[in-house]
Amino acid sequence: MIRLGIINRFTVDLNQDKLDGIVTAIMVLSVKPASLNRVANELSGLPYVKELYITTDSDMAIVCKLVGRMEELLAIQGSLQMDDVLHLRVIPVNTRIKRDLAVPLSSSNISVTCSYCGKKDAESALRKRFEGTDYFFCCETCMNMFGKKFEGMQTGAQMRPGNAKSTAGRDR
Repeated sequence: MIRLGIINRFTVDLNQDKLDGIVTAIMVLSVKPASLNRVANELSGLPYVKELYITTDSDMAIVCKLVGRMEELLAIQGSLQMDDVLHLRVIPVNTRIKRDLAVPLSSSNISVTCSYCGKKDAESALRKRFEGTDYFFCCETCMNMFGKKFEGMQTGAQMRPGNAKSTAGRDR
């Protein structure tokens, strides 16, 4: 899954209950619809906001998970432009019952489309980088054929009149 780009990164999962003075809280905001993105962007820049969601309910709510010292979390209200915030509530988490960040891959269809032939395949997909972009292939043959085609496009671009890399006219 790393090879396919499905796993973005690895991280350390600290037990926040063991960190003295650090609390987890949920903040729920009801925001005027026209200001939803602005308020969400403001929140996403704050170091205490660890997860941020915009819900699909009719109240235009933003829900976020906060981690830090309680006085810092409560001070977030003072750092926001509150004109467009209709309601804000910070709810400290008392007890965490379950936390599972795993995605149920068995119920998901992970597939990668071959950049050459279009076949969908996740198990044997190959990844190769061309000019800073990752491309995926179902087999070595497609990867090699794509590479030849890609090189041909690069050579053709270099041969165009007016291109600084053009070699046209140098053989005379």
